[in-house]
Amino acid sequence: MFAGGEKITVRLFAGRVIVGAALSTAACAALAVVPDLPQLALVGIGSALGISGQSFLEMLVQRCWPSLQPPRKE
Repeated sequence: MFAGGEKITVRLFAGRVIVGAALSTAACAALAVVPDLPQLALVGIGSALGISGQSFLEMLVQRCWPSLQPPRKE
């Protein structure tokens, strides 16, 4: 996010917060599989899903819906 050089707008920031929160919350599904999962492991799973999932979703949107991309400044 910081290294990309893109301008961070309120809309982009809010979108990333929503996606990150939803993906991190999905870590609770791990409790259904392993009910005695330690809290530290649950936090780690949530962090991994939040970060990798957000990157994956951004790449998916860029490939599948190029019309949603802002115009490039060159």
